[in-house]
Amino acid sequence: MKIDLYVYARNASIVILAFFIAHFLTINFSSPTSQSSSNETQGADPFADANEIVLIFIGSSTCSSSKESKLPDILSSALDRYRIESNKRGYRFNSVGITIENSVSDGLKYLSSFSEFDEISVGNSLSNIALQRYFWQHWDHPHNAASPQVIIAKRIYSTQKLPYGRLRQTPQIESEHIVVRKVGLIELETLLDDSIFHSL
Repeated sequence: MKIDLYVYARNASIVILAFFIAHFLTINFSSPTSQSSSNETQGADPFADANEIVLIFIGSSTCSSSKESKLPDILSSALDRYRIESNKRGYRFNSVGITIENSVSDGLKYLSSFSEFDEISVGNSLSNIALQRYFWQHWDHPHNAASPQVIIAKRIYSTQKLPYGRLRQTPQIESEHIVVRKVGLIELETLLDDSIFHSL
């Protein structure tokens, strides 16, 4: 009988402990106060609903125009200005570097001569997945099938919370609109025209 009472008491203690642990975890994962505190500590959630301005550069190490000596400075100035203008408007900013190269190593070497990009896509020549999206899908005129070129796009993200109130969210591009496309060195020099920023 004493053994039965001991087992019963022990099991009851385990159940009570499990209840408090579950209650604590629910508060941590579900409480708005807890989420707010976490976001303030770790910075803004990069997956939160947001607008984003994206600068997409397409170049090639085998293209003479893409190797012009003044191109790195043009691109660097554009990256700095669009980052500033995006922040002014409350948008996030992202930069993407894409190369038309067969070799990944050649693409990486070429992009290393420019400012650092937030993401890159290199290799697989014209079949590159990023070129499929930004080169071929928008090839409405032969003029667009050239390098170097810069695309300024505006994205709207949406998120879907995972089950059980967890903090991790899945970002999805809900829409993407190309604001302007500049092809060739002469057009790239007009990337800082105020008319472009007014249309963001």
